[in-house]
Amino acid sequence: AEAENARLSALLRTIGETSPDLIYAKDRDGRLIYANPATCAVLGLPAEDALGRDQMEITADQAEAAAIRATDQRIMSSGIEEIAEEPFTSPDGTFRVFRSAKAPM
Repeated sequence: AEAENARLSALLRTIGETSPDLIYAKDRDGRLIYANPATCAVLGLPAEDALGRDQMEITADQAEAAAIRATDQRIMSSGIEEIAEEPFTSPDGTFRVFRSAKAPM
């Protein structure tokens, strides 16, 4: 069982680290506990600066951050996964709308 867990952990780490898609996880308080390189690139932060911080701390536009946080809280409260369209302005000023698949764990 330990070997299988290690194999699955390595597989998931490889998928996350090599995916061009943003893959991240947050704890119940909305703090990032995992952010793959694609996520860190969009945030303009290395993982060591992004992890442990919540949306309000890592998003320059506070209205965008509040909207993302509200979506996260709604999903955690309802226990129902959701596809959300979320506006986000990168630190370099690039505006994007992300289609995010979010699910509570």
